[in-house]
Amino acid sequence: MHSRYSLERQLAELALSTNELSLGEIAAQLFELHRQFRYLELEESLEKERQMSESDLKKQLEARLQALAKSNPSSTVSFSPAPTPPPNNHPH
Repeated sequence: MHSRYSLERQLAELALSTNELSLGEIAAQLFELHRQFRYLELEESLEKERQMSESDLKKQLEARLQALAKSNPSSTVSFSPAPTPPPNNHPH
């Protein structure tokens, strides 16, 4: 898929070229751009949901580790979170 900027640029280019295209061509391009915008929106929504779930899970794990450390102060409980992977921003 394309980036939001790329899709917005394509939409602007389409708007500037409407005099050169038939109504069918305009409709087809608008439909395709709509489809791509919708896909991008869903992809962004899933990524946001994943990040929120990851954050919630991390908080739960840290709370559990703190509870373990309090219940057994003689043992050493440590937690080193794995590095956060970079966002999935690969161009399509």
